[in-house]
Amino acid sequence: MFIKFKFLLFMLFLINLVLGSGCSDNKTIFDRALLSAGNTSLLKKVMLKAEKGERIVVGLIGGSITQGAKASHMSKSYAYQAAIWWEENFPNADIGFVNAGIGSTGSDIGVFRLNRHLLRFKPDIVIVEFSVNDSNTEKSAETLEGIIRQSFNRSDPPAIILLMMCNAKNEKELVSAQKWHSKIGYHYNLPMISLKGALSSGFQSGNLKADKIFADGLHPNDFGHKLVADLVCSFFKRVKNELKGPQKQLLQELPRPLISKRFDHTDFFQPGDINPFLNKGWRVGPVRRFRSAWESGISGSEIGFEVEGAEISLLYDRDQNAGIVEVFVDDLPPQKINASTSSYPSPSVTKILSRQKSEKHKIVIKSIDGNSFKLIAFMTAFD
Repeated sequence: MFIKFKFLLFMLFLINLVLGSGCSDNKTIFDRALLSAGNTSLLKKVMLKAEKGERIVVGLIGGSITQGAKASHMSKSYAYQAAIWWEENFPNADIGFVNAGIGSTGSDIGVFRLNRHLLRFKPDIVIVEFSVNDSNTEKSAETLEGIIRQSFNRSDPPAIILLMMCNAKNEKELVSAQKWHSKIGYHYNLPMISLKGALSSGFQSGNLKADKIFADGLHPNDFGHKLVADLVCSFFKRVKNELKGPQKQLLQELPRPLISKRFDHTDFFQPGDINPFLNKGWRVGPVRRFRSAWESGISGSEIGFEVEGAEISLLYDRDQNAGIVEVFVDDLPPQKINASTSSYPSPSVTKILSRQKSEKHKIVIKSIDGNSFKLIAFMTAFD
């Protein structure tokens, strides 16, 4: 009886938090969610700009959750609700919104597409959400660091917030890349908001079940999206309230890298961005999640490009009917890539070259089994 009563209180608390008007003022769940307030000087600068009625661009980059997956309507997604907060709190400002969320992608893809999909729109705020799709490893922390360093290494850097979502498919444990991602967040003194932090006590006690927050154990339902939006805009509200006091100008300088500066400079080339010097049997066609891809289903067909970079990776589409190709880089032995998978169709990455210095390389891709292979992009890092 006591356990059921505790569960009822917890759910009433969440319902009050989520369904109440505006951002919740209840500090218990917010304090658990706020892993670090970080340096808010850039965010305050944006808010002061908005108070003057100037243009503000709110940007987000992440996976399917940021894209709005499992929300019943886009207006129910956390991303939309977080952006709307700016319109409601700064009615005289011109608020723009750029959502660069793409399903089934992590920071290993995001670090390459960051500039083309988000930074070129000059966002004032960037919310980064990759903690569900990334592995909890140093490797994923390195690519997340690349996103942070690229964003800060600009003449007018945006305010960055790390939003750490979690996977609740195993109800005994909330899984995310938070351990490694938070190392990056602390190093760069970033605000960090953790859904895992907000929900852990309820899950550990057994008082909160996954289906109350998640549609499928991974993607939030409408209730979950609203909860996430509430946590984010509660932080915005806290910072906005601090504008009433004296302001300390704490510059957010780019420190030395925690792991590496390997991904300080990257690029992302899709059809239309780069042209082949060789094409026998390939064409440009549609592909899941991205606008287009080079595709061939003809055995022996070849396509070749000249690509410059210190590190070069291929981004391609995987599904159960996908084919096998050989990749020739300069005079090196060919590498075989099998894009067939029995699991959920998704984009995949294979690194085909890693060097210390950037150079131009000739890359030829040859279909060897006649099944469809869709090459989405070349992803490069350069010095």
